[in-house]
Amino acid sequence: MATVRVTFAPKLSDEALTAIIRDAAPRPLDRRLLAAHIEAMPAELRQPPLPLARLILALAGVEVAGPPRLVCTGCGAHAGPDGHASTTGVHCGPCARTCPGCTRPYRRAGEQICSRCRRDVHRQRGDCAGCQRTDRILDARGRCHHCRADRQCADCHNPAAPVRHVDGLGVCDRCALRRTLDRLLPEQTAEPLRRLRQAILAADPVATRAWLMRPRTTSILADLHHGRLEFSHAALDALPVGRDLEHLRALLVAAGALPTDPHRLLDRLAVELTDTIGGCGEPDRRVLHTWIRWRLLARLRRTADTGADLTAPIYHARATVGQVTDFVTHLHRASRTLATCQQADLDEFFTATPSTSSHIRSFLTWAQRRRHLPGTLQLPPSRRGALAAPADAEQRWSIARQLVHDDSLDIADRVAAALVVLYAQPISRIVMLTTTDIHTTGGTVTVAFGADRLELPEPFASLITKLPHRRRVGTSAHLPNQWLFPSARAGKHATPRAISTRLRRIGIQARAMRQAALIQLAAEIPPAMLAGILGIHPTTAVKWTRLAGGNWTSYAAARTSSK
Repeated sequence: MATVRVTFAPKLSDEALTAIIRDAAPRPLDRRLLAAHIEAMPAELRQPPLPLARLILALAGVEVAGPPRLVCTGCGAHAGPDGHASTTGVHCGPCARTCPGCTRPYRRAGEQICSRCRRDVHRQRGDCAGCQRTDRILDARGRCHHCRADRQCADCHNPAAPVRHVDGLGVCDRCALRRTLDRLLPEQTAEPLRRLRQAILAADPVATRAWLMRPRTTSILADLHHGRLEFSHAALDALPVGRDLEHLRALLVAAGALPTDPHRLLDRLAVELTDTIGGCGEPDRRVLHTWIRWRLLARLRRTADTGADLTAPIYHARATVGQVTDFVTHLHRASRTLATCQQADLDEFFTATPSTSSHIRSFLTWAQRRRHLPGTLQLPPSRRGALAAPADAEQRWSIARQLVHDDSLDIADRVAAALVVLYAQPISRIVMLTTTDIHTTGGTVTVAFGADRLELPEPFASLITKLPHRRRVGTSAHLPNQWLFPSARAGKHATPRAISTRLRRIGIQARAMRQAALIQLAAEIPPAMLAGILGIHPTTAVKWTRLAGGNWTSYAAARTSSK
């Protein structure tokens, strides 16, 4: 609220002055306007802002000495306490045009009654019989527009729900969603779309209806319902690529309308990479095509068969092919090919772009073994990233205590952070956890990271059983899901990048925290047991044990002798 300082009314109390200001400027905008014009006013005002004119007339009515004089808009005389201020101007008592209908000085020159009374000729105005507010336009039952019975939903007759107009009727958001969906997928729709219809009706009505009303969504759903579009991935792949199409595809797969195709992303990637190398000349294009098909994509398909997440490998594959294409283009500008490449060409390229060696060295090594690249060339050394400094132990335990006691954090964030901070789990494995990985026996909750099951303490044992926890109740939330950390896209899990971003927002650097946890666990647990509990390779467990300074060489003999 704007502060209004009235220096020319010193005899009035603060309570009385505040009441006068609120009557003269009832709206916040009026008070801001009043505060901007009340300083440095002349002794006589002509055509002042309406809030200021009302204030001066009110102060003149309580006989406060000192306020500026108001000049009548009609005759130019002084407008005293009997004057009136309205949107038509400031008028003295004789010049005020009082409306015979409402007895207010709102009548303009040449008008029999004011504009408000003209609008209210066919209206009933008075006190509302429902909310008891005064001076309201009433219906035949004496209720204002906020209390009218006809504001209830025309379909479900819910008087408390907000009403929007659909098909000429006032309906609530839920019924508006149903009416919109009936035009696209009626109740008698094809069998593959019935589960999707049920999930859409159960979702958030406002956001889901806005999504349904998008032209592309409307077109695809209508074509599927009328049979103009086949229920196949090939038919959808023929449409223009877009995030909206992939979102709808995921919904159809989760609803059972489309079959699951784990290699579809790799098939599309193969087409994309073929287009990427299309600008390379022969015979290098044939070499790149062979490498992509039998080396790059073959490795990705083996990864897909294990059920691992392909987000990062596909991203790396695109970057690698892009850098290889740049290298081949660099050779072509020098009128050379892979077979005629010289050491100077290789050195010049890596000097200009030193960060590319980590991407294309695998291709160069493959090309040399297949004799597509001269074997006498010396390839740049492999880049090995330096091991980042682990988090401080005290900082790690401080964050662990926060995860235990801070109930304001999101459930999914607390569980994911606990698995990183306490159990050294990588984000890529956390996002792959499913509901089948969680076992509850009696009051014990266990989770499987490797060959052995790990018992979770409270409060994380209770929190992990509440997963999946969705922040948005969209259509995908009402379709079958197995992931503990689901994505907004139906049937998909959250990406490691998304979880890492969420953890950084609460002050957790996942890589540094995981390394700190691994160092402590490796110092306290034998490598074989550590590998089984955390699901890491035994060689990796031994490496971390050496890094932590643990000595378990006599552990097996000591355990045997104690039996």
